[in-house]
Amino acid sequence: MTEDEATVYFHSFIIIAYLLPLFGGWIADSFLGKFRTIIYMSCVYATGVVILTCSSLAPQLSVPGKPFCLIGMVFIAVGTGILKPCVVPFGADQFTLPGQNHELNEFFSLFYWCINVGSVVACFASPFIRSNVQCFGNTHCYSLAFTTSTCTIVLALTIIAIGKKWYIIEEAHHNVVSQFFGCLGYGLWRKFKSHDHRRHWLDHADDKFSHELIEDSKIIVRIFTVISPAIVFWALNDKQSSRWTFQARQLNGQIVDWFRIEPDQMSTSSSLLVLVAVPLFQKIIYPAVGKIGLCKSLLCRMSIGGFLMCVTFLIAALLQSKLELNKSESQLSIAWQLPQYVVLVCAEILFVISGTNFAYTQSPVNMKSLVTSLWFLTVSFGNIVACIIVGIGIKNMALEFIVDSCIMAFFMTIFSFLAYRFLRSEMIRFDYSDGITESQRTITSRT
Repeated sequence: MTEDEATVYFHSFIIIAYLLPLFGGWIADSFLGKFRTIIYMSCVYATGVVILTCSSLAPQLSVPGKPFCLIGMVFIAVGTGILKPCVVPFGADQFTLPGQNHELNEFFSLFYWCINVGSVVACFASPFIRSNVQCFGNTHCYSLAFTTSTCTIVLALTIIAIGKKWYIIEEAHHNVVSQFFGCLGYGLWRKFKSHDHRRHWLDHADDKFSHELIEDSKIIVRIFTVISPAIVFWALNDKQSSRWTFQARQLNGQIVDWFRIEPDQMSTSSSLLVLVAVPLFQKIIYPAVGKIGLCKSLLCRMSIGGFLMCVTFLIAALLQSKLELNKSESQLSIAWQLPQYVVLVCAEILFVISGTNFAYTQSPVNMKSLVTSLWFLTVSFGNIVACIIVGIGIKNMALEFIVDSCIMAFFMTIFSFLAYRFLRSEMIRFDYSDGITESQRTITSRT
């Protein structure tokens, strides 16, 4: 494939995987619940990895390898896409709010940290097994590398299932997601048909849907409106595995005589940096800036992270300009990419962890998976935007990075405005004299 084709294929797979969370949120909130959705879809995921392993044994099994590979990838995309919006909310459901807000914030950071531990292990272990083991007369052993992945997902699934009796498991809420979309459609239809003036267009649906559902729908609309500029953030963030890899090919990966970094290994450096940066932000930076009253709200952190992404691509553009001036692959070390990765990781921690936390804590109790799936939906749309930018055909990569940065700055300005106007809601706990405890969501103040 050409570089443009490879970029489009890469982003297309992410588009599919991140469109399916909307379906996963619907299944979890309306029918199966989060726990059962995770278990069932993990089985689908494991099936995909098994098929992928079989595709690597195609010559020995006398089967066509490429179709098996594609079928396996489809199973993986379906499995990971549908369970994706359930994992974070299920973990967060184990905390009691508002009493464990601090622990919940630490959970989101720990969850993101664990994801990157998995990424680092996978990116180093799988290629190592593949390259250093010979099997079936070949110098590489893809089948063993994939078999290791299969055993890992089966082990993870077993551990999750064994722990069931210790979990807080929220049941599904009677097709509430379908009711939500029905409320949206009916409210829009009534707004254009009716001449009555209402404070909110969803209030037009009050002759068919309950007041509680309408108020919950308003919250979800507000949440999605404010996070919609995240689409551009993801469009840029996922370029580290495509455009930045092509940039790394133009650099010299030989760090010392005995150590060399391959171009496709540089993206792993962001995961390594995350392992250091997440504890640093959680234990030092956030408490320090919090003492002087700065960057306390999640949306404020997201805004700063978005503008840091602009800086990241300006740094990438400067490096690319230097490469195009020198035209010599051996003069510049691949270590020159590290500054843009450092700033990228800071942007990710501020934007991604805070965004996931925001989507969960601000969503209605019975629609946690749906709102999380809407957050993941911005990832899919972001990769569509990335494909469009690549399709425009900007031949100068440095200019493309500058355009990326300018687009990001424009949309983050919009995001900051929406964030400023967003009305934060909180769970207020009431303890009555008869021992009954009740939690209600109330709108408090601007963030």
